[in-house]
Amino acid sequence: MNTLDNAIPIRGYIDHENGIQPTFETCQVNNEENPYFGNGSIYGNGPEGEFYAIFVSALPVILRKGAKAPDRLVVGFALFLEDKVTAIRDAKGERMNAVAVCNLSPGNNSKSKPYKIRDAMLMPGELSDIQLARGIPLWGYFGKTLADGSERIFKVRVRHVTTNGRRVSLVSAICRPGTTDQWIEIEGKFEGSSPAPKPVPLPFWLDANGNKKNVPESAFKGKATQFEYFAWIQWYSAEPAGCPWRGSDGAFIPLTDDALKELAETNYNRRIDYDIALIKNRHNFK
Repeated sequence: MNTLDNAIPIRGYIDHENGIQPTFETCQVNNEENPYFGNGSIYGNGPEGEFYAIFVSALPVILRKGAKAPDRLVVGFALFLEDKVTAIRDAKGERMNAVAVCNLSPGNNSKSKPYKIRDAMLMPGELSDIQLARGIPLWGYFGKTLADGSERIFKVRVRHVTTNGRRVSLVSAICRPGTTDQWIEIEGKFEGSSPAPKPVPLPFWLDANGNKKNVPESAFKGKATQFEYFAWIQWYSAEPAGCPWRGSDGAFIPLTDDALKELAETNYNRRIDYDIALIKNRHNFK
C-alpha cells in the first residue's frame, strides 16, 4: 500500500534554519523545464479542522515501493493560527503541515487535482479571462507574494487518513484567498482508482426524514452502542454552543478517536451531542 512515510523526494532540500531561501527564479510561470516548486519534502502532521495556510511545495515523489520513477505529486501547505502569521506547532515545537497527494500529471485538465488546487489559490479577479484561457499558472507562481506585497494566505480543511497504521493530514478543500465562503473541494473521483465510499446506513430508529421511529427500548439491545442509545433519547435536543466539532462557519469537523475518548471521559453529555451531530451531518439532517 502506498504511504507518505516511504516517500523519496526527487528535489533537494533548502536549509531554512541557516537562512537559505528557495529561489523563485527557477519556477516562473512559463518555465516548462521546471514545473515544480519547493524546499523539500512536506509531511502531513497537522490537526483536523479549518486553518489558515500557505502553499510551500509541489514535488514529485516515489510512493510505491519498488518504483524507480516518481509516481505521485505531493503538494505541501504550512498551517497558521488565526492571526495568519504564527505557525501552528506540535508539543515538540515542530511546524505543522498538511498535504494533498495527486497523480503525477501536468495538471492542465480542469478535472485534475493539481489544476483544482492551483485554481483555488487564485484571488478573485487576479487573472483575466484571457490569461486564464491560456492556462492556470504553474506552482512557482503561488510561492510568491501578491502584487501588493501581501502573502497569499487562505483557509484549508484538513482531515486525517490512516495508511499502514500511520496518520496523514490531507487537505480536502481550499477557501479561495480574499474570500470567506468560496470553498473549493479538491478531491474527486478523477484522482486515484479507489471506489467511492458506500453510503452510511440510517440508524434503525430514524426514518428517511430524520424523525424518530416509535421503537421500544428493548429494540436497542444488541443493536446499538450506549452512545447511540442516548442519542436516540436526546435526538431532538438543541446542540449546545461552542462545540469542538464545529468550524468558524458552523461546518461539521469530525473529531479524532483520541479527542472522542477524552470527550467521553470529561463530558459524557457532550460526547452524545457529538454522535447526534455526526448522524445529522452524514445524512444532511437539520
